[in-house]
Amino acid sequence: MLFVAGASPVGAGELRWVQAEFKARKLFMTIDLDMELELLPAAEVLGALPPAFKGEALELSGEEAAIVTLRSRRPAQKKESRLYLDPKTGAALRRFQREWSDKPDTKDLRYTLTGIARTRSEPVKGEADMSPDQWSQVRQQFRPFPDTDETAVVSDTAALPFLIATQAWQGPGQSFEVLVFEDQKFVRVTATAQRWNDTRVVYRTKQGAVGGKKRLLEVRVIAAAMDNTGQPDIDLFGLSSDVLLLLDTELAVPVEIRGSVAFLGEVRFALVQVR
Repeated sequence: MLFVAGASPVGAGELRWVQAEFKARKLFMTIDLDMELELLPAAEVLGALPPAFKGEALELSGEEAAIVTLRSRRPAQKKESRLYLDPKTGAALRRFQREWSDKPDTKDLRYTLTGIARTRSEPVKGEADMSPDQWSQVRQQFRPFPDTDETAVVSDTAALPFLIATQAWQGPGQSFEVLVFEDQKFVRVTATAQRWNDTRVVYRTKQGAVGGKKRLLEVRVIAAAMDNTGQPDIDLFGLSSDVLLLLDTELAVPVEIRGSVAFLGEVRFALVQVR
């Protein structure tokens, strides 16, 4: 399984895991974060995707499609994002996101050749317990891409755990970039290997428990607007746009994810289990 951000990165490697579970504790709160990947026949995925209300749909470059699922849970809030994308190019096709909270909603982003067709649904009074397709408040907006190279590949922040994991990291100094579209502008997300870090770890694999000190690679993930208007506010794994990952390069999985959560400050997600 390869994820490629527009062009084949030097030394890209195969994904060696399909599900990873993380946990963070902050004050008296516990936050769970799960990541999962499926590979399915392209025809099956494309046939199940509803048409966008505007714009020409993207075509897959191969015979498979990938579905990346991210789930986060904390008191009074649960969120799930399902991202459909081209596993060969990293191009996003659709992201469907649902949030369960005191303000529940769904967001459906359909990536097209010229922009994103965005549909947001929310319940009015008395509808919160209904299925989202029965909610009355529905808003649609087409967000056109700015002028850019027609060959540019537009990905999604939900793909980042796997884009990062599939790099054949050799050590500090390596980096790669991903183009995403947030708040009506293109955003360049850069992942850079900074240094080795000897860290004590405890997590489970199918083969058993892993514990003790491991040599992990620190990878910093930052976002910058392509038009040089500053650092955009984007969502990387539920964290702010400056995130640090500690990678087990042998297993090609993040062992720690560090960043900030709104209203909570600095949070450290630790790997609990990987499959």
